[in-house]
Amino acid sequence: MTCSVLFVSHNADLRSVARRVLERAGCRVTVAAHAGHASLACAAGSDPFDVLVIEHDMRGELGRVIADRLRRYCPGMGILQLCDRHTAGDVEGRALVRPFIADDLIAGIAEAVAAAQTRRGATAR
Repeated sequence: MTCSVLFVSHNADLRSVARRVLERAGCRVTVAAHAGHASLACAAGSDPFDVLVIEHDMRGELGRVIADRLRRYCPGMGILQLCDRHTAGDVEGRALVRPFIADDLIAGIAEAVAAAQTRRGATAR
């Protein structure tokens, strides 16, 4: 799988492990600890991200709200939200429920990218 991923989580260990897993899978990965760093990464990048992986609950702000803001810079990116079982029902769109393994993360990203490509194709017609 070749794609560019913006991975946003307040959990440093999760960011580190996800980066290693996704780079081994062939992804270009940028990590961010919060919405501000994610916004800078999106605004600064000349090559938009294919997918945003973001915590559903980003300590005071929902991941979906942050994702909507980031789409101004990367309008075609897919979104995958990370959540706990008790918050899964609150997630709009694609969700990856904890606990998950590396293969689940890779599959979730592939699905988010495919959905974004389908959405772009539908709007281009």
